[in-house]
Amino acid sequence: MSSRSSILGIQASSFSDNVVISLPLSGPGLLHLFGLINNFSQELLALGMLFRGAIAKGGALHTEHVIFGPALVEAYNLETKVSLHPRVMLSDPVLEDAKSYAGKSSDQVKLFKRLVREDAFDVPYLNFFTEWEEDDVAWQPESVAKLNVLSVIIEKGLKENAKNPNVAEKYRWMARQLDQFVASKRLGAKVPKIEMY
Repeated sequence: MSSRSSILGIQASSFSDNVVISLPLSGPGLLHLFGLINNFSQELLALGMLFRGAIAKGGALHTEHVIFGPALVEAYNLETKVSLHPRVMLSDPVLEDAKSYAGKSSDQVKLFKRLVREDAFDVPYLNFFTEWEEDDVAWQPESVAKLNVLSVIIEKGLKENAKNPNVAEKYRWMARQLDQFVASKRLGAKVPKIEMY
């Protein structure tokens, strides 16, 4: 399945369990892509699914019938060999482009800081919790309900994969991320800590 949007030239295709999204290089397009992927992750969460992926910069031919190019290969390699956990990582050129574009206004810097997580010990990746970053949003009943759904998905994954260490580690990583986020927003009374990892 393939579709094209006139907004920023976005092209999307899906096959098997893969989704490929491409667009011409631009600052607005990149931040729009980050938001699109975060929205997609929230929709999958509502269906009880976590996913991982990667965003790469480079050449690609993406039509209704064909997808190939170095950017697709790089994204695939990052997703399968580096990302490992349920998140969408950013290649170094994508991170640099996003920082460069975001540095043009204080609103864009704030948006970048909400959308992207980076530290000295990990690869940069899209912030799964972007939707809930603002304190007044995190405390909304709908937000708390979604966080509790995520908690249930993680606990179920930990139980079902207790004897499958590679898969269980992905759920442990997500549990640590959720617990850290809940603690940072002081939501412990509304979203119980996951104790199983």
